[in-house]
Amino acid sequence: MQYPTRTCVPKLYDDVLIKWGKYDNKKNVTIESYVLKVNANMYKVESLNDTSGVLTAVLPDTVFCKMIPDYLKLISSNKTVNVPGDTLTYIIFESTKNNLKHQSLWNNAIWNDNYKNPLVRDFKFFYLSLEAAKDLFKIKEN
Repeated sequence: MQYPTRTCVPKLYDDVLIKWGKYDNKKNVTIESYVLKVNANMYKVESLNDTSGVLTAVLPDTVFCKMIPDYLKLISSNKTVNVPGDTLTYIIFESTKNNLKHQSLWNNAIWNDNYKNPLVRDFKFFYLSLEAAKDLFKIKEN
């Protein structure tokens, strides 16, 4: 089931993609990567640069409309996090309509899970929320 852009998403962000996953920095390959679109559909994608792939989950309004405003607050109040390492976890906020990749000082988080870093805490919480929602609202295969 696919939905149009949700009313809880401000018009300014009606084309936003939230990408998250794991990346092998040493081998320069994506380990796993997902995209959440503003229609509340989650896709498993092949690489960090992909925007479409296999539909894996559809979030209900109650979940999606809680997550997105919380994430928009998070990225508007936090600087970029970039903790180097061999295996990296990431969340990227991207706007496609304006051809903007928001890679400024306030909306990307890339970190190494092997280290505890207080700057990562809120992004890691959101990452885990995305992972939980992906598993909880997974589309059942026939």
